[in-house]
Amino acid sequence: MILRKRHEGNFDVMKHIIIQINDSLPFARQWVPGNIGSNEPEYLFDLLKSHTVFAYDPPKDEVLQSMQTLMTNDNIWGVPGAGDCDCFVITSCACFIVCQMPFRIVLCGRSGKEPVHIYSKVYDYDKNKFVTFDLTNDYYGQERYYPIKQIIKLNKK
Repeated sequence: MILRKRHEGNFDVMKHIIIQINDSLPFARQWVPGNIGSNEPEYLFDLLKSHTVFAYDPPKDEVLQSMQTLMTNDNIWGVPGAGDCDCFVITSCACFIVCQMPFRIVLCGRSGKEPVHIYSKVYDYDKNKFVTFDLTNDYYGQERYYPIKQIIKLNKK
């Protein structure tokens, strides 16, 4: 499913991101290989990275794609895997839930007015900490600097 609407504030966007994550769970259960365990977030990153391509939202619109929409040519770009940071967060978080990987969502900004980026952090048992999982970056653990960050916890760890 694609949700395409005018940006109405951070709370509204987060509410719809959570809805899209939940809508993505059945697809993620089928899509994620059964051999990925809760201690393999880097492998999951590499797998998702190989199936995604960054595409900016249309001006003044916020496009939030479920994983099943993102991964098919039914998305608004007609290219499987084409989306932006919030689409990638929806997909990665659905996969984290399926793989039972603890995670966080990070909202980032350059000022206190509104975020300009969103990404995930996943608990990496080998490193014994939460590690950046940002599919807009080139590699697992890479984190760009933003002066303002808000961490949102959706699960228990």
